[in-house]
Amino acid sequence: MDTPHSFFETEIFDVNSSGQGVASLDGLKVFIDLALPSERVKAKLRLKKKNYALADLVEIQKTSPDRVPPVCPIFSKCGGCQIMHWSYDKQLEYKTQKVKDALTRIGDFENPPLKDCIASSPLHYRNKIQLPFFEKNGLVKLGLYEKHSNRVVEVEKCFIHCTLGEKVYASLTELLEESSLEVYNAGSQKGFLRHLLIRTAIETNEVLLVFITSSTKYQKELRQLAKKLMSLHPQIKGVLQNVNKKRYNSIMGDQLITLEGRPFIYEQIGSFKLKVSAHAFFQVNPKQAQNLYEKAIELAELNKEETLLDAYCGIGMFSLFASKRVKKVIGIESIPCAVTDAQDNARLNSLTNLEFRCDFLEKAVLSLEDINAAFINPPRKGCDKIVLEALVNLKVKKIIYISCDPATLARDLRFLKEEGYDLKQVQPLDMFPQTTHVESIAVLALNN
Repeated sequence: MDTPHSFFETEIFDVNSSGQGVASLDGLKVFIDLALPSERVKAKLRLKKKNYALADLVEIQKTSPDRVPPVCPIFSKCGGCQIMHWSYDKQLEYKTQKVKDALTRIGDFENPPLKDCIASSPLHYRNKIQLPFFEKNGLVKLGLYEKHSNRVVEVEKCFIHCTLGEKVYASLTELLEESSLEVYNAGSQKGFLRHLLIRTAIETNEVLLVFITSSTKYQKELRQLAKKLMSLHPQIKGVLQNVNKKRYNSIMGDQLITLEGRPFIYEQIGSFKLKVSAHAFFQVNPKQAQNLYEKAIELAELNKEETLLDAYCGIGMFSLFASKRVKKVIGIESIPCAVTDAQDNARLNSLTNLEFRCDFLEKAVLSLEDINAAFINPPRKGCDKIVLEALVNLKVKKIIYISCDPATLARDLRFLKEEGYDLKQVQPLDMFPQTTHVESIAVLALNN
């Protein structure tokens, strides 16, 4: 086997879950950034482990017919997108196959009832972007993290971020260069500016900005900056300061201060008006999210006699879409501001058969009764086993599992299959074009 930093030539036969080309070298799998299936490449070995190796692409000797020029000039550096160099049709095929591989390998489904991945608008779809501040030549800058690194690469324009959000971002970068505020350094724990969050309501053209800072200082300076931005862009309805005193880990802290305007924006999805706060989870691709909600409702085949559980309900989107199909919806969410948004959203849309509870699902699910159907939309780590066991014990007839991670989806579906549920259909949707991520709807029914 070659040693690190040596060169080799190889054929690429697959793409892994991180978007890296997969090759074989002396029986060892090698993962190569930016390489695509059917290509022959020259690569440089970077790291060798017992079960795999990493290599850098040096030269493409035979190019895949599915390779396309990425529209973003920093695609090869930025870690935000992984497969922008692949034709969109092939991205969809890859995502369908990714779900199938997880279902067969992890879920033990021999022939899963899988549909083709539903396409999205491939660019300018994101309604949210989080950017770290950094310093360059004494100036305050914003960027995104480089691939496999904590280093930040400067971003002039993000091609998957929505158009209005990008206009606000361009104005902000100009104003920041005039700012005397210092960038936070995690190593020394000195400085002030940590991250910026831009959240945009695409249908209503409203924007919310959040400056994540290391302390509550400099509110006068931030307010002046907020007023300038809001005068330039009337679509900005609120500018907030979020205080995160932790050295590393999560981007946002618990303390939220309204500098100007209001601490939320309104969005419209289908026929529903929505209140969205800074902390609340909301799908980043709202147009595809509408397809997700409508498809999930269609596949659930709900009726007016049923009580539905909306688990990990966030701001209550599935609850809203299901409300007219069922007798009652019980939504459970552990983030207080999201529950407040969900309750406000029920009132905004004059819906009276929705009940939202602020609690940890693992605890709340143990006290539920008479649940006929359940929507589960967990974080990437999947469902806690306590939740799945509780649904089994409740003998919930239908489970609609929404997942952003095929591996944890397959693991949880296998458990439910072993507990007497039949997998009726799995529908992938491309919620995150140009990236390796894929959303899926899985429909399960209890055996009679």
